[in-house]
Amino acid sequence: MVGRDLAVTYDGVAFVGHVGVSGYDRQEVVEVLNEGDSVIKINSLTNFKGRSRYWGARYYPDLPNRPRIALCNNMTLCDKKGFYPAPYGLRYQAGLWYAVQADYTTTALYRLPEPGYTIPPQPWMPIDTPPIYVRPKRGLFRCDTFVSALWNTEGTVPANELMTLQTPVTLFHHFTPR
Repeated sequence: MVGRDLAVTYDGVAFVGHVGVSGYDRQEVVEVLNEGDSVIKINSLTNFKGRSRYWGARYYPDLPNRPRIALCNNMTLCDKKGFYPAPYGLRYQAGLWYAVQADYTTTALYRLPEPGYTIPPQPWMPIDTPPIYVRPKRGLFRCDTFVSALWNTEGTVPANELMTLQTPVTLFHHFTPR
């Protein structure tokens, strides 16, 4: 996770800051910005650092030892059981949410994006019933809820370890500096 001051100072809330997830190559940042139609953005680390005072990077102490549930399709990155190791799994999950996209919220409540899917005709349906397409559902995030949701997805970090965190700065300081 990387953090920085807000690029714009709003009366009384500049202290909350901004956080994002660094890519596994550490040269890109996946973040939620209240800009444009979709708020999940992939930017360069240089862009992230250049917008305002950079706080640095933080890590969950046991992250490299925690497997991800997401099945791995790149055998050079997979663990022995065929799953992404946690740092790659976080980036994989962020990429899935980026594909579905999300809207911005100022509250601490968030909604995970849900990809679209097709329900094939079932045996009890009429013979000419076409497949049913269920549209994707956009997520709802602010920067810190996006990062928290990524860490909580599939048990990477127990949910109770992040539930009391309310702002980007408290989330950032909850993790370990490296």
